Amino acid sequence: MAGVREVVSAGIDVVAHVPVDGELDRALAERIAEAGIAVVPTLATIENVLGEPGGAAVVGDPRLAEALGDAQARRLTSGASSSRGQGMPPYSRAEENVRRLVDAGVTILAGTDAPNPGTVFGASLHRELELLGRCGMTPAQALNAATAAPARVFNLADRGHAAPGQRADLMLVSGDPLTDITATRAIERIWRAGVLCDRRAFVANAAETAELDAFDARVAKVVAAVRERRYGR
Repeated sequence: MAGVREVVSAGIDVVAHVPVDGELDRALAERIAEAGIAVVPTLATIENVLGEPGGAAVVGDPRLAEALGDAQARRLTSGASSSRGQGMPPYSRAEENVRRLVDAGVTILAGTDAPNPGTVFGASLHRELELLGRCGMTPAQALNAATAAPARVFNLADRGHAAPGQRADLMLVSGDPLTDITATRAIERIWRAGVLCDRRAFVANAAETAELDAFDARVAKVVAAVRERRYGR
């Protein structure tokens, strides 16, 4: 927690990863809120590192599975971390600390830290929204954390809202995500800058699959080196 206090004192704008090395006290949470600092919890990655990986739940959801390529499905279900069981804190601490931030009125931004092991771009964000809901955020707040809030924090004035003059990055879903956040997974159409996207073409993208496999190989080497240095095995 000392690291968080240090960066808050330094006047940074955004903290990535909710701290898990201790309980975040109310005074610190209020200090973060008063300073206008946003926090990106990255629970989807932390869940994988400290708890039971949530990737299997993503792959098991037919609303998302149809848009996952083989490489994505593999990394979502094989992301178990070697850190678990090595004296690491419980995952529940991450959610508890996010809840304290939410209660203090801190601006929360939805982010996953993909493509870390156990996460992928796109699908893991839906998991992140679900986890934010478990931390006390309403569906509307979770949606804001993935749209308007990051646009405001990163000064992207042309996006974040569905309004005339805005960049048309849009998603059409079945259901009402304002009552059930997992309705964001029931995707019917996606537009990027006003252009309709072909989700099937993305799934069949061989180059994307090759890049993910190469990334996983590099990460495996880094994890092995860290494990050897930290644990001697």
